[in-house]
Amino acid sequence: MARAFMPFYVGDFLADTMHLGAAERGIYISLILHCWQHGSIPRDSRKLARIGGCDSRLWHQYEATVLQFFDVVDAAAMEHKRVSMELRRYAEKRNKCKDAAQQMHAKQRASAHRTHMQSQSQSQSQNSSSSTPARELVSREAVELADAVAVMCGHDLKFVPPQWSGAALQVDAWFKQGWPPDVIKAAIKKKLGKLNGSKQVTSIKFFEACIADLVASLATPVPVVKPGDLKVHKWNA
Repeated sequence: MARAFMPFYVGDFLADTMHLGAAERGIYISLILHCWQHGSIPRDSRKLARIGGCDSRLWHQYEATVLQFFDVVDAAAMEHKRVSMELRRYAEKRNKCKDAAQQMHAKQRASAHRTHMQSQSQSQSQNSSSSTPARELVSREAVELADAVAVMCGHDLKFVPPQWSGAALQVDAWFKQGWPPDVIKAAIKKKLGKLNGSKQVTSIKFFEACIADLVASLATPVPVVKPGDLKVHKWNA
């Protein structure tokens, strides 16, 4: 797994490597970075020389010095205690963030489900006492279009960003303004094409301006030219 950054404690590193020469320190840093990316380093001398950027013919000059910082795991690998500890911290923090995100999304979906059920209950209650059917809080078409836009933006419907909550309400508001669904989708597709993946869209409100522009342009009447408005120019031969 690729990791964006590695904690590097400068004071500790300098204290442990003051006795190393420039070449030994460079090789040591390369081995540490390999440990961070892969969890361990191989015990094969040729592979170690390649990882450390060292001529394999000279590896024997540095091997004992740089490998004193690593512990044998098995016949094929060695690990660095500090790097292994930081990897465990990284994994624990990542798992906590993942669990927190899943819990938050579960609560949001549960809240949305309760709202939907309450809306249905109110609608049924009103239908029993009135001949005019009550409209649901959010139309099914609005929910489907909001989900479709989320997928277009690359989101998993099980784990949409927190800012995406209420997207169906926003789409329903656009419908109430008279914005056709096909025009909304066309404007969003055009905007996403311009972004070309350069920006992650986390809120459906991001598209409101481009949709409004397209709706306005389609509503602009085409100029009508009357026969009397045409001017005929005669050219002298």
